[in-house]
Amino acid sequence: MRQTSFRVSSSTSVCQSSFRMTQRSIFHWQGQHNDKRSARTFNHIDWTALLKEAQILNGGRSCVFDRPYHAGGRHIVRRLEFINRGQLWLVRIPILPASLASGQDEILKWWTAEQRFTMESKIATMKFYAESTDIPVPTIFGHRTFIDGNPVKLPYMLMQCIKGNMLFDLGGPGILTSEQKRRIRKSIALIQVW
Repeated sequence: MRQTSFRVSSSTSVCQSSFRMTQRSIFHWQGQHNDKRSARTFNHIDWTALLKEAQILNGGRSCVFDRPYHAGGRHIVRRLEFINRGQLWLVRIPILPASLASGQDEILKWWTAEQRFTMESKIATMKFYAESTDIPVPTIFGHRTFIDGNPVKLPYMLMQCIKGNMLFDLGGPGILTSEQKRRIRKSIALIQVW
């Protein structure tokens, strides 16, 4: 394995949640902050290069993007599907700031060594939790934490897609039973005190 920022995870475990809902859970995303910043970021990325990177990491298997993208406050996320296996991965990319002028030189200045370190720290933390605990953490398949020389043009993480919904996606009050609420609180407490 090369010692570069383009790494393949040695962890292959898949974590499954045993949490059951009173109604059937439908896997969907609610992009909460799709705005001009996320659209600008989306348009800056070389998505063809990203597909090629994912194919290399997954043994040359063909993949396509499943739907456009979703944005949070700091990242856009896009789902990839490997055609022959039905395997789903996610790509997570930081959103460019609104104040940033166009041009690759400005983007290079924006992505500081501190931001790169923070991203690498998050990746290392996710790998540590996946290998050392039973907390469901997506497997990291590959990443690039730099911009200069990156064919995708922005830093990214390629990771396992664990199907599930966030609590706010479930439809509001009255959906969860008292027992489910208790189990959620216990799960969150265990994560926080670990």
